[in-house]
This record gives sequence, structure tokens and C-alpha cells, in this order.
Amino acid sequence: MATGLGKTVVTAFLLKNKELISNGRVLVLCHDSKILSKSRKTFEEVLGEDGITRGEFHGRRKDDGNPDILFATFQMMLRYKEACLEDEFTTIIVDEGHHAQAPTYKKVLDYFTPQYLLALTATPDRVDGTDIRDIFGEEVVNITLEEAVGKGWLPSFQYRVLSDGIDRHTLKALFKSIVEDGKKVSLKQLNETLFIHKRDEEMARIILEQDQKRGIVFCESIKDAEQFQAFLPRSVCLHSKMSSGDQDDAHDGFGDGTYSYILVVDKYNEGVDVPETDLIVFRRCTDSQRIFLQQLGRGLHANDVTKNLLVLDFVANCDRVQMIKGLSDRIFDFVPNLDALDRNPLHVSGEAFEFIFDEEQVNILQIISALKPTYVSDIPHLLAEYHPTKNILPADRVLAGTHKKLWWRCSKEPRHVWEARGVDRVRGRGCPYCSGRKKL
Repeated sequence: MATGLGKTVVTAFLLKNKELISNGRVLVLCHDSKILSKSRKTFEEVLGEDGITRGEFHGRRKDDGNPDILFATFQMMLRYKEACLEDEFTTIIVDEGHHAQAPTYKKVLDYFTPQYLLALTATPDRVDGTDIRDIFGEEVVNITLEEAVGKGWLPSFQYRVLSDGIDRHTLKALFKSIVEDGKKVSLKQLNETLFIHKRDEEMARIILEQDQKRGIVFCESIKDAEQFQAFLPRSVCLHSKMSSGDQDDAHDGFGDGTYSYILVVDKYNEGVDVPETDLIVFRRCTDSQRIFLQQLGRGLHANDVTKNLLVLDFVANCDRVQMIKGLSDRIFDFVPNLDALDRNPLHVSGEAFEFIFDEEQVNILQIISALKPTYVSDIPHLLAEYHPTKNILPADRVLAGTHKKLWWRCSKEPRHVWEARGVDRVRGRGCPYCSGRKKL
């Protein structure tokens, strides 16, 4: 289920009817102790004082009191799993289940023999090519972010694609030569010709002009975050080079309103819920659909705090404009009331969402369309190996010669999954495992 829909709450209600617990004990696993503590709190809010006992596993078998529901991190259980019988638990629930294919975590799941094994995740597809469906099977429930937004199950939001200083004079000339005169250029040439990086001062000015009170800013690197902090009052950085205490202080300060903005680097991708967050800012571009949706989801948690989320996307380039347009198109597929839609090219909206493009971006989409490029779907052997779930866009919307990395699955051996640029595949580079360039 998409981020913000309440996977843990649903699971707690599943246990509340006691059908699973009446058959035996339950183990709840997670890779992160903080996420696990948050899950336990949710379970206790739902279960209340209903006689179902809960406890936390610390590796000392006699100290847990044999509760009905035992909470444990993968790390702790890996170290002390022999303290439990293999059939100790009738039901095992794995929170943030996309981590389950990590070799050390898989050892824990391989040790136990539960009757029921349940994984919770908003993003089932991993970036390393392994598939958690090999452990848990196919999805029993599958509600994507696009469906949740289209059906109005998440807080309403406005998504603004802010071009990095498009050179309008150059765009006008390109539009005439390509759309009207039929000149051929590559997508790479378009990006290099059109986009001028917006300065930090300008980005900060746009952010500070908004009415939003609490914002998460996803930055490209630690250096990028620390430099941008100087332009954003009441902001704090959060990254891996900080001590755990400083990281906790930054998170707590953002949560209690001491800081209005938190500048994160490879943080806040999952397991974080700050209800007051009403602003998401993208300063970094990611090729991972999983990470992008996780980051967007930080502001889409359903809660009692009244807010309208604003998303400011500063990483516009040809690929990004196409990707966000594709996201808005996929959301349309789930909107029940088509009469409420606005398909104006500059303003794509429904009852609970709004995407705002500027005229230059619409012109860019027209230019890309006029180029009549070759898509992955136009090349049979590439289409056969284009990964159907790990890529953001369908094959008929991805340029075959893109310099962006895409996911591929070998047509001869489906276990072989890898990343490669479209342009390299067009040039003839095939499966790295079959050719011996890479080992499983």
C-alpha cells in the first residue's frame, strides 16, 4: 500500500480480531529500531487493553515473558535467533518488507517456519535486482500512490515543476526549428542547450515566499545541503556524517517546530512521519522510482493536521518533465469522477491533486513529441528485456537512446537483472551476466 495509507494500522486491526493470535504467537520484524518502536506504538493504540500481550526481544529468552506479539529488529534476531524455536511463531509480520532480501535479514526468515508470513511495504521493487516476491509471493493487496491520490485517499497536494532557468530565447528558436521546420536534435542536446541551473538564492527566495510552515528539502549531497542551509533561515541539516545524537536533535527540532526546514541527504526516505510537514522540495534528481515515491510520500501521510501539501521540484530537465507528466497521467487512470478533471496543458488537476507546468515546459513536451524519437518499445529486443515493474515509465514513453540508467531483465535468464543506459543498449551492449562482465 502506498505511503500514508496506514499499512501498520491495517495489520494491527487484523490482529485485533485475534484469529491469528489464537493460533499461536506473532513476531513483528523490522530493520530499523525507530521504525519498529513507531510500529509498536501504533499496535498498542489499536489493540488497547484487550488482553493481547506485547513485548520486545532483546536476545535474552527468559526476559520477554512469552508475549502474544513479540517485536524485534532483524539485527537482534539474527544474532540470537537460536533462542527461539523454528516453529515458535505462527505468524511473522515484516515491516518495510522491501528490505527482506538483504542477505543477513533473509537468514532470519529462512530460520523460522511460520504458517503465515506477511510483508508490508509501499515500494516492493528493490534497486539491487532481487525480488521480495520470491519470499512472500505476489501482492495480496496492491494500492499504488497513483491510485491513492486519484481516489482521494491521501491529503491533497499541489506539484509545481520549476524549470532551472530555461533560456526562453533559445527555447523559442528551438521550437520553431524543430516543431515547425523539422530539425533533428538529441534529447541530450536539448538538456545541455535549454537548462540553466537556478542559483541557491533564487531557490531559497521561492521557498520562503510560500505560506507553508514545515518543509523537507531533499538535497544532492552533504556539501549541497550545508551550502544551501546558509540561504534558508531556521533550517537544519540531517545526514550520515552527523553523530546519532545530532541527527536525533535535528529530527526532534524539526518535529517540534524549532526548525522550519530540514535539509536531508539520503534520509527521510522511509519510516518517518512528521504530520506538520506541508512542503516537499526536490533539489536532487533520482533515477529510482522507489526513492522518488518514498520521498514524495513524506508529505502525504493521512493525519488529523489540516494542511495542503506543496511540492516544489527544482530538478526539471527533459526526463524530469516527462516523468512528472507521466505521473499525472497515471493518476488520471484512477480518478472516479472524470467530470472533475482539468486537462489544461499548464494546469492538470482533480479534486485532491494539482500539477502546475509553465508554458516553457509544455513547449518542451511538444518539442520532444515533434522529434519523433525511437522509444524502447520500438526495438523488439530492448522491449523484451525492459523490466516491467522497476522502471518509472512504460517502454513506449522512454527514449531508446536515453543516457539515463534503466532496469533490464535478461530474456534468456530472468534471474539476470541489471541497470544500463538506454544508449548503451542501443549500441549493442547486452546482459552483463551472460557475457561474463558481471557475476551473480
